[in-house]
This record gives sequence, C-alpha cells and structure tokens, in this order.
Amino acid sequence: MTTWMKIALVLNVLGTIGVGLIPIVGRTAGPGGGVSFRSSGWRSGWLVAWIVFLLGIVLAAAAR
Repeated sequence: MTTWMKIALVLNVLGTIGVGLIPIVGRTAGPGGGVSFRSSGWRSGWLVAWIVFLLGIVLAAAAR
C-alpha cells in the first residue's frame, strides 16, 4: 500500500465518521417538528466532512 493510498484511506474514514456522526450530534428538533442543525458551525463541519470524504475518494482513484 502506497503512502497516497494510506492518506486516502484515512481521509475516507474520517470523512465517513464526520458525515455520519455530525448529523446525529448536531441536530435538534425545530418548532414545526422538523429536524435542523443547531448552528452554522455544525452545518459547516458536516460540509467539511463531505469534502474530506470526496477528496479521499479522488485521491484513492488517482493513486491507482
């Protein structure tokens, strides 16, 4: 396994955890019964987790 593949694997794992965990922890029930993020920080963190996840996929594809 090359160094780039190891980095891609780490990015994919961190991105997957972030994409799955942030919505669980950062959500709250809204007044109309809808679910929304607690703050823009949680929303930004979720977006960054998606970017990290996708970057790991692109890096893994380029490393092959």
